[in-house]
Formats: sequence, structure tokens, C-alpha cells
Amino acid sequence: MRNLFQLLFLAPLVSIGQTIYNPQVLYDANGGLYEPTILREIFIDFQNPNYHNVLTNSFYTNPTYRIPASVTLDGVIHDSVGVRYKGNSTFVVPNNNGNPKLPYNLDFNHWVLGQKLMGYNKVKLANAWTDPTFVKEYLASTIYRKYLPSPQVNLIKVNVQGNYLGLYVKAWQRLIIMLGGCKPKKTQISFTTCSCLET
Repeated sequence: MRNLFQLLFLAPLVSIGQTIYNPQVLYDANGGLYEPTILREIFIDFQNPNYHNVLTNSFYTNPTYRIPASVTLDGVIHDSVGVRYKGNSTFVVPNNNGNPKLPYNLDFNHWVLGQKLMGYNKVKLANAWTDPTFVKEYLASTIYRKYLPSPQVNLIKVNVQGNYLGLYVKAWQRLIIMLGGCKPKKTQISFTTCSCLET
């Protein structure tokens, strides 16, 4: 009798829990920056011709340091975008081998308050150094997003200083959305209090 009562009591709760969360509402509409069927081309032009040495030195000494660049996507020019290298082995290994295809972190809001690229403050361009197929992140995201917040992923052609570097993986993380548009402060243990960011 007790097992029957538990079954009757818990069954509705389980079925309700299965239908409450719909992660699809968190993703871009068709045609957005992370639309997987659109292959865009981005152009990054640094004001400093010695950008590589500056960014490489700051990668090791001051990883949050950014330098200005103009970024063009779909004919729209965004000036004074804060750019830095990102990653760890995906930066160090190609850089040590003299490969110019390095990962980038673009912050459109760094110097120009409110500036966004198709609604996003930050864009991360991964060089897919360990994934020559360029599909690892996309496939994982496609599977995960049916059940939980997952990165939006697509590919983009990247040009730096007029040189085509190749295809990059562009991914936008879900953690900030899961926290209601907030990013936890690094000094806090709990995720309940956070400093709000624009997505």
C-alpha cells in the first residue's frame, strides 16, 4: 500500500518536471549570429601592426589585456573592439609552431559601451586546433541542447589584417543564461548572488 501511495504521489511530479523546462527558448532565432546554416565571414583589423607581439606578451603576463581592432561582419564595421588571444593549448601549441591560426576573444563592449555584434557583447573564435573535422562542438551542442542549456555553435571564416586564416568554431556559452543573465562573481562561492551582464 505504501509503494502504491508513493507511486501515485511521485508520478505526477515526475511528469510535471519533464515538461517545465524548454531550453529551445534560449537560442537565437533563425538568421541570428549562431545560425548553423549560415557561413559568415568576419574581418579583424588591428590598429597596431605589431598586434601579435603585444597580444602574445599579454597572454602570458596580463591575460585580460585587450587591444583595439575594427571588426567587420556582413558589411557592418564595429570600431574599437577589445581583442585578446584565448585558450591554453589551442593558443600555445599553434603559436609555438608559427601557425597564425590562433583563437580570439572579441569584446564589442570593452571600449564602446553598448556596442554589440548582432546582439552579443562577446564573441569567442576557437581555432579547432584539436578537431580537424570542425564538428565536435557542433555535434555535442546539437545533442545536449535537446535536454539542457548548451553552447550555440557554428562556423565562421576569419580574416585578420587582410589575411584569411581559415574556418573557426564560434560558440556561445549557456551558463550566463542559466543564471538569469548573470555571471557569478569570482570571489563568491554561491551562484545565488551575481553581477548582471548583458547577453
